[in-house]
Amino acid sequence: MATMRLDTFMTALGLENVDFLKVDAQGLDLEVVRSAGDRLNDIARVQLEATTAPYRQYEGAPGKSVIVDFMESKGFRLGREESQSHGQEANLTFLRS
Repeated sequence: MATMRLDTFMTALGLENVDFLKVDAQGLDLEVVRSAGDRLNDIARVQLEATTAPYRQYEGAPGKSVIVDFMESKGFRLGREESQSHGQEANLTFLRS
């Protein structure tokens, strides 16, 4: 199956801004968000999953602190955290600061 970077996808569709991006990519959520590149500035709100358990459900998946640090470095703040999977994961919703 072919894949495409998020910034390429947004440009191809002519999307100037995105109000809400929800990502659920089985441990690759942060990689999807990173693929927005500079176009991440055009996204107002992002929700992705983070592993909160001491072990990783998906090999190589970053933990919550790595995700929060990255998103904060890109001008977002954590607005909401919803626990799921019996406390092993959380949906993190970030808002542009």
